[in-house]
Amino acid sequence: MPLLLRLLGLAVLATVALTVGGAILTAMYAAVRGKLHLQRLALLASGVATAELALLIGAGPLLTRERVLSPGSELSFCGFDCHLHLSARPAPGRDGVIVRFRSDARAVRERPGALRIVGYDARGARHAALEPIPDIPLPAGESVEHLVRFAVGPGERIERITAIWRDWESYLVPGPENPLVQRQTSVALLPQAEAPRRAALAD
Repeated sequence: MPLLLRLLGLAVLATVALTVGGAILTAMYAAVRGKLHLQRLALLASGVATAELALLIGAGPLLTRERVLSPGSELSFCGFDCHLHLSARPAPGRDGVIVRFRSDARAVRERPGALRIVGYDARGARHAALEPIPDIPLPAGESVEHLVRFAVGPGERIERITAIWRDWESYLVPGPENPLVQRQTSVALLPQAEAPRRAALAD
């Protein structure tokens, strides 16, 4: 289903782009030929297509309920299949989180650096990561961990994190891969006291 929705979102974007592009060319042709009625129709078609895309993009986060996944769960990010997965656990101190990226791709390298990590404290306030994830390709079938730090105030601690695509083009694609929808799902971190024990068991 995520793959189908992603393909549908890309198809909608491509259809709107072709419609708007064709309408603009038609409007230019109509202006040169003095066909004002055709020009108005072309501009109307362009406006309707753009409005429909904006409506679909805006409806995504409104129809997606906010979810907080249990500690140890993974966030998934899809190409033509869901190949890149992200999980997290607390790092020593109040401002750090160890983020683990896992690829289950067969051959294609994944790009964890294409994601932006966002942390939330107990009050739900958002905290941007102090540094981006290194843009180093992750080979197929491998995993890597990065320490991500956040600017938190006294007494604050990152309780959960989410990740969204960094590129602005993703905001134009309606569906589950749109950053406005992605940020509706976050994953909770383990309580600080449990994190070392869980990590030791995992090793």
